[in-house]
Amino acid sequence: MRDRVVSAADTVIVFIDLQEGIVNVGATNDVERLRTSAAALADLATIFALPTLMSCVPTTGGTVAPPVSEIAARLPNLEPLSRTAPDAMDDPRFRVALESFGRKTVVLAGVATEVAVRQAALAAHRLGFHTVVAVDACGGLGSRTETATFIHLSAVGIELSSVPTIAAQLAGDFSSERGRAAMRALQSTLAVRPHEHDTSPHGSPQNED
Repeated sequence: MRDRVVSAADTVIVFIDLQEGIVNVGATNDVERLRTSAAALADLATIFALPTLMSCVPTTGGTVAPPVSEIAARLPNLEPLSRTAPDAMDDPRFRVALESFGRKTVVLAGVATEVAVRQAALAAHRLGFHTVVAVDACGGLGSRTETATFIHLSAVGIELSSVPTIAAQLAGDFSSERGRAAMRALQSTLAVRPHEHDTSPHGSPQNED
């Protein structure tokens, strides 16, 4: 199967259940890394003027928790669509909104991978969308169950990708203004680690006499 590049002219970003409190159910992805990856996707949506949807579920108390602050700060006009079923596609408002954009690539991010992300990805795939799951912007309930989910999604033709890969594909040319902005979004997802030879408590090499 020929690889398909994520195009700014044909892509919709979908966040699923990335809500304060609920985001913490993810056990396979560090919550700060998950938030950082979601923030980078929101930045990419802004940079490339990508349509964006957010599907949310109510808590056990019946209230709908707000989107995580990283998304809300970057996409203040994003209106979360509350649903009562595991599959976002079962929500008529969500499905109508998605199809109204006339785009055929859907990038998904959310929790939990085994439930809401899986359901939405399979439904979008059945509807003929080029479906991409940003694995670093997802959180699973457990490593074994998430791995099984990824294997199944890949087997049916759903693309498993990452925020850095999506940023690079959208950017195309890093020398352009939008390309440079995409590069900054990509870099924001990278963990900064000390140099392996840096043993100084202040971050500078120690001189040995």
